[in-house]
Amino acid sequence: MTAARPPRQVAVAVVVRGAEVLVGRRDALAADAAGCDEFPGGLVEPGESADDAAVRECREEAGIGVTVERLLACATADSSRGPIEIRFLRCRPEDAAVPRAPFAWRPVSALDPSGFPAPNGPVITLLRAEGARPSGRHGDQGGS
Repeated sequence: MTAARPPRQVAVAVVVRGAEVLVGRRDALAADAAGCDEFPGGLVEPGESADDAAVRECREEAGIGVTVERLLACATADSSRGPIEIRFLRCRPEDAAVPRAPFAWRPVSALDPSGFPAPNGPVITLLRAEGARPSGRHGDQGGS
């Protein structure tokens, strides 16, 4: 009997700017979720935190520097290369840089969950419920 392979860790940067969020489109030939809308993200490298991976992936994929504010959600999924655990991290842009294609700012109200991979649906619902308003810094618990 072969032991199940542990899930690979994936970090996703959900970058919110006012009532907009940074969204791209996966390549039509991608092994997983081909042609779907996506938030920037990717595998967490050995020795890297999910926060650091989200920042790195956002810079590599969209050319945008971000600061992680907080964890939005976690999900599990199956990919073509085995199970994955996804950490969706709410981020804010560090400056007014223009994102690199295929990424662009889109109104949260215009996001269609059916156009994203399934694990993104609850995140989009959460963004809509929050009104995509600014949130506290990563680790803040709120309160007075």
